[in-house]
Amino acid sequence: LTLTSVGPSVSSLSPYLQSGSSVTIPVSGGSPPYQFSIQSGGGTIDPSTGHFTAAGVGVVTFSIVDSQGKSTSASLEVVTALSLTPNSGTIASFTNQTFSAAGGSGSYTYSLLNGLGGVIDAVTGFFTRPWASGTLSVRVTDSYG
Repeated sequence: LTLTSVGPSVSSLSPYLQSGSSVTIPVSGGSPPYQFSIQSGGGTIDPSTGHFTAAGVGVVTFSIVDSQGKSTSASLEVVTALSLTPNSGTIASFTNQTFSAAGGSGSYTYSLLNGLGGVIDAVTGFFTRPWASGTLSVRVTDSYG
């Protein structure tokens, strides 16, 4: 009978994290305890618990080594908070407003959540307001949803 040791694996790690936030790298398998380190990118990680605090923006790659020397790696993207401009205000009837997004990652998608109707271009954020009065909610999502 031959026993083969399987190394650690990372599961359920979100592909992104907002700068300034933190997460504990989820590891299973292999032979604990694990040692965690940052191979590339910014931030800090506790070498024994895998608790990571993001700093700056960009891709961060981690290395995880178990007590038998078997290793794996994982990456996530650190992004700035997603924001929408304008985030409040008044739009006159039968006028247009272009909403713009910043932060997050990748391309943006604009949609209307509720309110008085109108039409918004999902790609450009260009909104045409109808005659009706009331409150409108606009949503923007980035490539991570």
